Amino acid sequence: MSDSIPELDNMIEKIRQDSRAQAGQILSEAEQYAAQRRSIFETQKEKTLADAEKKGEEEALKIRNRQQSALNMERKRVQLKFRENLLKEAEQELFRSMEQLIGTAGYEETLIGWISEGIIAIDKDKAVVNASSDEKKLITPSLLKKAEKRIKEMTGRNVEISLNSEEPLPVQGVIVSTEDKRISYNNQVPVRYRRKEAVIRELLLNELIDPLLNSKESDHE
Repeated sequence: MSDSIPELDNMIEKIRQDSRAQAGQILSEAEQYAAQRRSIFETQKEKTLADAEKKGEEEALKIRNRQQSALNMERKRVQLKFRENLLKEAEQELFRSMEQLIGTAGYEETLIGWISEGIIAIDKDKAVVNASSDEKKLITPSLLKKAEKRIKEMTGRNVEISLNSEEPLPVQGVIVSTEDKRISYNNQVPVRYRRKEAVIRELLLNELIDPLLNSKESDHE
């Protein structure tokens, strides 16, 4: 996930439909919860106002204002809770979408980019690459030669890259290491996500979550 986060940019539309369904489900739950809270609020309000009538209109107004403020705070808390839940769902969908890209057209370029980034980071002329089981099948000698060529074009350096024979990584992505394993660069998808988490969450919220929630709220007005 580079500064422009191309993988995420390419996936936003793909996960939007699934996230729209998730937004509907989450908003439905939020509406049920809010309805219950409103019912409790109205019951409490009627009882409190009946008691307050004995103390005068001014006291009743203060009580109404306090109760309305409490209801507004509760509504805001519920909105934030379900917004965060939907964001987590979208993040999980992002990981699933990334995994589904393995073996598709263009994924070779993704691997070359991840490997090249790792080589530049460790700054060594020889390196070994490990990846998940499905990805190791795609990292052929031809792909590694393309990565070496990419490094040459980017830095002017001649490098030698090989695929190690260790057990595959448990998750998607690559780790680029020196031959003695003393220096390594982790480009596994979860690690890449953490590096850009703040940027990605902001993009998901601005481009996906908030528009979906706003559209659902408009549908229920």
